[in-house]
Amino acid sequence: MVLWHVRVAGGLSPLAALLYLALIAIWAGFGYALARWLAPSVGVELGAPQQLVMGFFCANTAGFILALLLPFGILWQALATAALAAAAAWAAARRPALGHGADFSWPGLFACLASAVAATWWCGDVQPPFATAGEVQILQTWQDVFIHARILSGFVQGHGIASLQDLRLAGVASPPYHYASYITPASIAALADLRPLQVYASFQLPFGIYLTGLAAYILFTPMFGRWPALAGCIAVVALPDAFLQGFGNRYLSYFFLSQINLGMLYGIAAAALAWFFVLHGARQGKLGLVMVGYGWLAVCLLYKAHLFVANAYPLIVFPCLFMTHYGRAARLAAWSMLTALFVLTVWYSQRVTSIPLIKLDFSAAGVYTAILLDTFDPGWWSDLLHRFFVEQAHGRLVQGLVLLGVLALFTLGAWTPVLAALLWIGRVRVPAPILLFPVLVVVNYLIMASGLAQDAHGVGTVDELQNRPLVWAYFIVAAWCAACACYLWRHGRPPLAPRTRMALSLVAAALCMWPLQLGNNLQTFPARGMARYQDFNAVPVCLARTADFVRLHSRPDELVQEGEGDRRFMLSALSERQSYVASGAFSRQNAEIADRMRSLTDAMAGSAERMAAFGRQSGIGWLVVEGSQAGPWSAAWNPAFSCGTYRAYHLAALAAAPKPAP
Repeated sequence: MVLWHVRVAGGLSPLAALLYLALIAIWAGFGYALARWLAPSVGVELGAPQQLVMGFFCANTAGFILALLLPFGILWQALATAALAAAAAWAAARRPALGHGADFSWPGLFACLASAVAATWWCGDVQPPFATAGEVQILQTWQDVFIHARILSGFVQGHGIASLQDLRLAGVASPPYHYASYITPASIAALADLRPLQVYASFQLPFGIYLTGLAAYILFTPMFGRWPALAGCIAVVALPDAFLQGFGNRYLSYFFLSQINLGMLYGIAAAALAWFFVLHGARQGKLGLVMVGYGWLAVCLLYKAHLFVANAYPLIVFPCLFMTHYGRAARLAAWSMLTALFVLTVWYSQRVTSIPLIKLDFSAAGVYTAILLDTFDPGWWSDLLHRFFVEQAHGRLVQGLVLLGVLALFTLGAWTPVLAALLWIGRVRVPAPILLFPVLVVVNYLIMASGLAQDAHGVGTVDELQNRPLVWAYFIVAAWCAACACYLWRHGRPPLAPRTRMALSLVAAALCMWPLQLGNNLQTFPARGMARYQDFNAVPVCLARTADFVRLHSRPDELVQEGEGDRRFMLSALSERQSYVASGAFSRQNAEIADRMRSLTDAMAGSAERMAAFGRQSGIGWLVVEGSQAGPWSAAWNPAFSCGTYRAYHLAALAAAPKPAP
């Protein structure tokens, strides 16, 4: 964490170092308490990796809930979370020691080190996020970074749920969303005096990658043992995914999708915890552990709703299939009731327009196929599939079967034949629940990708629930295959002598400092015309300076407005202020956005008096315009700041008493 901070900020203050130590202590407090309470029921050790991941999610989720409930700001939320951690650890310490198992293990240490090394290398582009080239600053990230930065500043400046506004519309409550992964980064931004873009690059993204490695280790340790689980961890964080293996569709790439939608990384880890407890509960016949797993699935909803949907029904099916401590009739009855409850819940949720459409009717298979064909990189694969699906005539059944094969191959890559081989080889030595676990995940993904209707509620892109669950399928298959292969090869035995393990731990720690990059230009998308960061994520230097001036000379509650509607949230993200209206590529149009944009356009074309009236009516504090955006009104006022063709007007002051420029 310190290394990431230094790579982005260029230095480390004592306060920032103490903050990171405090965060680790808070996570350790929650993790220790959970291990003390849950380990006797689970029946296995809950060591340092398990305690770290569980502790982080407890602390971060508690902080998220407190941030929504308490109207006192981020500092008080952080203090309240720390107090809860201390109380939980104290209460757990008073319990008799029942073998919670926090003993040292080399595989656990290697999992932590491997995840840290991989996270550092994957973030080579974004640390630091800015690269200056002439008159522009290039953000070496996907374009959603401005949304991430604006959400972070919203939590930094927030005072309870009532203060959270829609990014597009000032004064409108924020719609429900999986915002939980922003809380700890927001605390770091506020307490370590970092800008939101810096926190995104120095903590939120790399720590999410780090969590996925530990999640793989945690999930597969009880299945195959510690050393095979370490192999699964390394496979997830360090080995190339299908796209990097040469299957040229970035839209089906695990690393691309999980990093540009960085809430995915946290959702993967939360879902892994859910499966960890459900698997143990099914194996031991303990309904309590299954319910704990369902509780972690509810936590996953706060981090990435797509993964909640992708795991909800498989988590229902798995105990009903493999909880053999109960009779077949009881399990069939439980499956019937839970399936009915699942269907009823989905049906009722569709009455809420803020929830995406969830409808399994296979109506969007053709549309999704066309989307995938458009996202292939030029080459042999693209030509072959375009010829089959577009130029040739085939029956719907044949096309459907080929689509399933394409989804499996281009999502899982080389892991597809490896999975098939390991299922055959391991059919005798691997227990049925463990053997069929990845099959259940892959089948569920293929059904969602080919069968779900497109979202007509306008919550996100129309194919999100078809596309996003692929990250979970890849995570499970890659980790399972590596862990299972290691288990079948070494029977779970340690592959290394103690001195060799010590030497490798030192090498892994040193590799954190090595400036290798696993994913150069990973967050680009050539098939959609975004081959270089400078093509789609360049910020004019003068816009950045103007936004910084507004940030330093405005109150946190003042509204800013960009002359053309802040189409990419650049101004609101860099100034860390709420826009009156934002309309563009990331915004689904609605009547309120259209009305505000018309009012803004009319005022921009009018006189100073008209602009002053619009400023008073809208509550806009600062107006930033560039070149030709300024209308007749600009001749009557002096800008508070100008840089190149960019000008910032303190509209609140000018609207109160407009006067001609000298």
